[in-house]
Amino acid sequence: MLQDSAVDKLLGLDPETVIDYERKNQCDPEFALNPRIRDSWVGLASNVLNTSYQDLFDLLTALNLPAGTRVVDLGSGFGRLGLVIGLGFAGLEFTGVECWQHRLQAAQEIAKKMQMSNVHFEHGDLLSGDYQIPEADIYFSYLTSSDPQSLKSILEKLIQTHNRNYFRLVTKKVAPDLMNRLAPSLSLLKTHGNTLGPFFIYEHNPISSITENQA
Repeated sequence: MLQDSAVDKLLGLDPETVIDYERKNQCDPEFALNPRIRDSWVGLASNVLNTSYQDLFDLLTALNLPAGTRVVDLGSGFGRLGLVIGLGFAGLEFTGVECWQHRLQAAQEIAKKMQMSNVHFEHGDLLSGDYQIPEADIYFSYLTSSDPQSLKSILEKLIQTHNRNYFRLVTKKVAPDLMNRLAPSLSLLKTHGNTLGPFFIYEHNPISSITENQA
């Protein structure tokens, strides 16, 4: 069983220091004037903000992704998914997208220190018209926005990125009834249970979408 504190210590990651920084400075312009503040969950405890290393490891093991699979985490936070991939899934190609520089920097420093050549973190605002979502075979998103309209915009942008290409999306907080309203072209493929509720695994299958539209 992977203990979060033990893995953090192994990596040299101290999420509580970053969270303490957020709590002390959340009224500063860096946070207060940022339009993404409502979706940042600034100051939340690490065990609330982050999916556990064990749950991520179990999910990746169950997915059994082939070598060369491109994985993108939309809102990568402290980079846990990428760090798990760097430690135990060297055949995967990972990109983490995060809009908060202090969280991004923490993940980048660990990936560099641990020489994770298949792991990359970059700054990106998913709601910005200037930011292009990287193409991937599978995306992960805990909850990119608590605002349904913003979430819908991100999902539409993701689908447009792929146009007619197949991809999968793994999320924790977007259940099938909500996903059907926001992005009906994404269909539930399966779920994967964990200690704090299931992961929902969706697929975008353009061939099925075309067939349904022609019916």
